[in-house]
Amino acid sequence: MPTIDTIKYSYVMELMLDMEKPMNLTGESGVGKSVLVKNLLQMLKEKKGVSTIFLNFSAQTKAKDVQLAIESKLIKKGKTLFGARPN
Repeated sequence: MPTIDTIKYSYVMELMLDMEKPMNLTGESGVGKSVLVKNLLQMLKEKKGVSTIFLNFSAQTKAKDVQLAIESKLIKKGKTLFGARPN
């Protein structure tokens, strides 16, 4: 259930993305930062056809694991060239 705060933060985040400005969400653990971002990305996927990849990181995450997770969502167009899957 959206609250007044989540609506405000979502609005500001969407404005920042539209202006191609970086943003950084900070706060205590469990306050909903990840939920805000996931909801925004889901909305962008529906409204603008944005492709999303959700990755979870920990102290044990290796660069190769991140690379493989990203590449698994792309199609190979050449030896070292990858691209988005067609809609």
